[in-house]
Amino acid sequence: MSPQGAVPGFLVLALLLGAGTVYAVYRVFVSLRRDRFAADTPLAHIRSAAQGYVHLEGEAGPPPEGPISAPLSGRPCVWWDYRIERHQSTANNRNEWHVTDSATSVAPFSLRDQDGECLVGPVGADVTPTSHDTWYGESPRPACL
Repeated sequence: MSPQGAVPGFLVLALLLGAGTVYAVYRVFVSLRRDRFAADTPLAHIRSAAQGYVHLEGEAGPPPEGPISAPLSGRPCVWWDYRIERHQSTANNRNEWHVTDSATSVAPFSLRDQDGECLVGPVGADVTPTSHDTWYGESPRPACL
């Protein structure tokens, strides 16, 4: 291979790495902006919460239709999110995880603080769960606990 043939390949690699770097920096700034927006949103009480983006804290309860259960564990909950991944070894001895199934609860749940109660629609909301369980096993789904 001649030295002149290596120059176009190097330029292509440099352009791809440069584009990847620009994209990564863009994603970092988008994440920082979102996190800063959430941090700057003051905590509101349900009674005096404005329409739009609000930061609420309280005790979550089941939706008006009744309690729901987490699909994998069967435990009662007000909101759930899961991702099932499968471990694979590639031909060059690299270990990779591939998502085989994932879902998120879309049913509204109630939230109560000292001033009142409201219904929260979790679609598009940033929900901070108080419990996070991880399961490892041979079957595609865990047996109910």
